[in-house]
Amino acid sequence: YDALAADPAAFPHSESTLIARAKTILNPEVLLGQKDDGECLSPDFEFVAAVVGPIGKEEYLGALSSFKLEESFDIKPNFFGFSVDPIMR
Repeated sequence: YDALAADPAAFPHSESTLIARAKTILNPEVLLGQKDDGECLSPDFEFVAAVVGPIGKEEYLGALSSFKLEESFDIKPNFFGFSVDPIMR
């Protein structure tokens, strides 16, 4: 992180690449890895949140499948305004 903060140009992915990747993963046909068996996620993927994690790819996919989000909620994705934080990219 410190190296990227000092030189954001050192990050290997462009803003447009990161935004396209986010849109792919959020796409209802992929659904955060649930509908593509995690193919959209890196083999070394880790989920980290305030009270959960880090958990690896398989544990993450298992947790998501147990939530049954599509059955539990009427989800209508409406993502917009994608941007990349110049420091965190």
